Amino acid sequence: MNSNEKPKFMYSRWDIEQKNLLSQLWNDGKSYEDIAIAVNELIGRIANARGFDIHPVRTANAVAIQCEKFGFITKRKLIKWQKLQTKSRQSARRNNLFRAKKEVQSRDDHKCVICGNDNKLVFAHIIPFIETRQNTVIEAVTLCFHHHKHFDERCIRCVNKIFEYMLKKHSGYQDKYEIENLSPCRSRIVQKVS
Repeated sequence: MNSNEKPKFMYSRWDIEQKNLLSQLWNDGKSYEDIAIAVNELIGRIANARGFDIHPVRTANAVAIQCEKFGFITKRKLIKWQKLQTKSRQSARRNNLFRAKKEVQSRDDHKCVICGNDNKLVFAHIIPFIETRQNTVIEAVTLCFHHHKHFDERCIRCVNKIFEYMLKKHSGYQDKYEIENLSPCRSRIVQKVS
């Protein structure tokens, strides 16, 4: 594809081949996740054969919705399954956050990494959670309430101290992260673009 060509998109409706595969796998007792994987493999083969650059991806939720449309499950069962999936994801996130907090606080000796204070401690994401959607040890530090506020305001001194601290604690940190200066007194730590 040259730079002037637009990518070709495959239309996203469920075609007869996908529906037949879903029906067959449902009758074989496969899970929504297994059906989604098989349907996505089918879509990929069809898209490649037809010369499409971009094609839809079916999620387990999309499969469950189709099963309800086909009458394989009731609307009530669909909603119950969706709620269970939401609870499962939320529980996994909470467990991940709890584990990361424990590891970070242990690494940081249960003290603020800037001033050493051990009161009113906060688990602080170095890279905002909204950007990464992850709670990882390499992207978090323990800060006191005061320094967390300054760090959130992107105070250059706080950012520099945290960066220096992380360089000492994690080998290869400088290969993945860098300081981005926003103004003479404000900066932030960002992931390096490869």
